[in-house]
Amino acid sequence: MGKINQKIGIILERKINLLRDSRHTELYHMAIIDYHEYICSSKHLTRILQEIITEDKVPPAYLKEIFNDFIIFKYIKYDVPKNPIYPNFYTKKIEKKYKLMKSFTELIKSERDASKVPNKINFNPKIPIVNLERDEEFFYTQRLHNDIIEKLDEYHEKQVKEKSEKYNLGFDNEKRLLCFMNENIIISKKEESDTHKLMRTLFSDTSKVWANDEILDDWDYFCNEEVSKNKVYQAGKAVNRIIAQETKIKDFIIVTTKNVFINKEYLKP
Repeated sequence: MGKINQKIGIILERKINLLRDSRHTELYHMAIIDYHEYICSSKHLTRILQEIITEDKVPPAYLKEIFNDFIIFKYIKYDVPKNPIYPNFYTKKIEKKYKLMKSFTELIKSERDASKVPNKINFNPKIPIVNLERDEEFFYTQRLHNDIIEKLDEYHEKQVKEKSEKYNLGFDNEKRLLCFMNENIIISKKEESDTHKLMRTLFSDTSKVWANDEILDDWDYFCNEEVSKNKVYQAGKAVNRIIAQETKIKDFIIVTTKNVFINKEYLKP
């Protein structure tokens, strides 16, 4: 997964594990509200939830529970906000199909009538408001969780593929030609120049962080040979300038006085 998707996946796993562990305790309902509130608040899950709901993977009764849990949490947190706060997946199309807000409005009216106090909402977060049997509810939550994780993986694979196609990265050592961002960039007109040798070394192991001494060894310089301390550093800077002229990208190579490596942002998976 990408960093964001990986972080979301870790948080979701932690929350579903808490839900699983508290399944037969009084903490269960708070745990499921917490899970529902998180997935409905994350902007990174908006499209995923909308896709899952559109694909009819969420039973209507459970979808209403997710919706109600989220809205109620916000009501408790903000003491009845002036404007409705909707979950991230909420659209007019989904409302028309499932009537989520209509059902919630009826629920609130019922609660107010029961309390006999106008505008008073007295929900107990420890008591479920939707009459789904707990095992059935957990089954739906686990299934939704699995669908979300699967979608996160699919999105990551798609992003990696698009990134790979976008950067189209490769280096032709004989022609001294870098293929990057759909551009063919001549790194050096002269064979065995420092820029040419540097690219050859870096592409022999693109994932490696090369120490400058290692690069000089790869160029067949010996420890006792007199070589400019900045020889590798200057070669790296020169390569970046050449690439920037063609692509406007100035950090293809990360260059320091101690090591040089290809920026992982631009590597193929």
